[in-house]
Amino acid sequence: MTGEPSPPAVFLSKPTTLFDGMGVPAPDIPEELLDGWRRIEKREEKPFRAGPISVRAHTVVYEDAERRERLREAIGPEVDTIWRFYFASRVRIRPRISSSVALTRIVESNATAAFREELRTRGFQSVERRDRRTLDVGGRIAPTFRFVAVVSAVSMAVASEAFLAVVPGDREYQLVGGAYPTSVIDGDSGDNNSGNTSDDTTEDSKSAIEAFLQPESDREELIRLIRTARGHPDR
Repeated sequence: MTGEPSPPAVFLSKPTTLFDGMGVPAPDIPEELLDGWRRIEKREEKPFRAGPISVRAHTVVYEDAERRERLREAIGPEVDTIWRFYFASRVRIRPRISSSVALTRIVESNATAAFREELRTRGFQSVERRDRRTLDVGGRIAPTFRFVAVVSAVSMAVASEAFLAVVPGDREYQLVGGAYPTSVIDGDSGDNNSGNTSDDTTEDSKSAIEAFLQPESDREELIRLIRTARGHPDR
């Protein structure tokens, strides 16, 4: 294991103080595309070190507050959870070295490990990475990873899909991605209280949840948000 950095907490660390006047600028967020979304986190942190290389990150996280509220009103507080979120994180390397294949692989490895934990922290279970592809993000080729997971809802499980893009920039990276629900899975979610829920109630809840699922449009919106990631020029 010598020479392999530990996975970072790019998405998991509690907010820290700014870096002695050398804070990382916030990532560029497409505010015009986030109508109905609400920012729920904004933090700066030191996610990991790899030998002489240190990493600093500025992360923001948004949730689809509008749909969350409509779900809660339609079904009840038992579904008052974050199913759909979007995040962007600007990552800067010290010393300020240019992006390279080797450096990108280090960032990819650490970022995907941290993203798995981010999903678990937000209540997603059975997280699996399914494939790796590339996206054109602002004229740059970004390795992009697709994950699948399950999140509990009432007495059921809801399948979800998540994406993480690692966008190389001018001596920095942007990590961009998010998750959204795709379908209700038959059977209970593993909740200990699921046995107290009648079949009729479960079926009603299932139908109510399904009415709020928009996997195709959610996927298109998340990919569009990822593609809008833009890096600042070096400064």
